Amino acid sequence: MIKIDCSEDFVDGEVFELSENVLGVTKKHWSCETDRCIQLVALFELIDRMEYDIMEDDEDETYPIVVETTLIVHPRHFSQKYIEKFVDTGYVADSGGKYPLYGALLDAKMYGCVIPASPEGITSSRTCDVESQVGTTQYGAFRKFKNFDDAEKYIREMYVPHMDAIMGLCGFYLDKYVNRIGTTGWDYIYEMTDGVDAHKVSMDRLREEMANQKKGEE
Repeated sequence: MIKIDCSEDFVDGEVFELSENVLGVTKKHWSCETDRCIQLVALFELIDRMEYDIMEDDEDETYPIVVETTLIVHPRHFSQKYIEKFVDTGYVADSGGKYPLYGALLDAKMYGCVIPASPEGITSSRTCDVESQVGTTQYGAFRKFKNFDDAEKYIREMYVPHMDAIMGLCGFYLDKYVNRIGTTGWDYIYEMTDGVDAHKVSMDRLREEMANQKKGEE
C-alpha cells in the first residue's frame, strides 16, 4: 500500500507553489459530498502561449500569459487504485516509502483528472492594478496578462478570494462535461476517490444514451 505523507499539510487558505508555473490553494471547508466529505484543491497554471505557439494571429502579442484554473481532490482522499495509475515508485522509495504530499498532487495533476472552474465570471468589489485583457471563447471569458508576475499577482488578489464563491457552487462545476465524450467533474471525483475508470463510465453512458435515442427514433 502506498501512503501519502500528509504530515506537512497545505496551510489553510495559503497559496503554495506546486511547480514552477503552477500555484495552488485549499481550505478545509472547500469540499464536495459523495458518501463522505471530499476536500478540494484549486490549481492555477500559468501558461505562456507564445512559448507554445498557441496565440491567434489577430491577438495582441504583448499579452501572452493566461491562467488555467482547475479543481482536484486533496491527495489524502486518493484511492490506492487511483494512485497506482500515476505513482513514481522510485520517487516514493527515495522519499522513505511514503508519497510526498506535493509530489502526489503534482503527479495527479499531470495524470489529468482536473476539473475546469474559472473564477473569471465572479464579480465583487475587489480590484487589482495589473494590466490585463479579457478574451472570449466558446467556453467563456478568460484573462490575458503581459507577464508571469502580473498573472500571479492577479491570482493572489482576485482569483484566490473569488474561489470561495466557486467552491460554494462546486456542484455546478462538477455537473459540467469536461470533454466531448461527456465525462463530468463527478466522474473525475469518483476516479480519484474510488478508483473508478472515468473514461469507461463516460463511454458506457454515451453508448446508453445513443441506444435510447435510436429506440426513440424507431
